[in-house]
Formats: sequence, C-alpha cells, structure tokens
Amino acid sequence: NPSSLGAPLQAMVAGEAMHRANRYPDKSQDVCCSPVGQIVGRMNQPQSSRQVLMKLVEEYLDAVERLNSLQPCED
Repeated sequence: NPSSLGAPLQAMVAGEAMHRANRYPDKSQDVCCSPVGQIVGRMNQPQSSRQVLMKLVEEYLDAVERLNSLQPCED
C-alpha cells in the first residue's frame, strides 16, 4: 500500500472532483469524498453525530470542572 499524501497534497489531488460533486448535492452521496485525516485509524465503530457531540460536551464539562477545582496561584 502506498503511504498517504500530506495535508495540502490530498486536497490538490481530489479538490476538483470534490468541488464538482458538491455542485449536485442530491447525487453527491454516490461520489462524495470526505477526508478524515490520520485519526481515521482510531475510528473503530460507527457513531452518530449526536453521540460525537454529546461526548465533546461531556469532555468539555469535565475539563471545566477540573479547572474550577484548581487552586489559584498566589504571587
């Protein structure tokens, strides 16, 4: 298998085809391409958009809670 192209080259190679497919949104599901980047290797199961957003919200709330629990630095 060839290695994947770097970030700007991926769009350069597929950009024109993606642009043309987006002109016809009712038919583009058959030909559309959505690059996901290197993180695709960590995707193990399908998730709905709702699940992804809920996880982001939960992680945000956890981070805010941790930050709020920190003691302020005194000079």
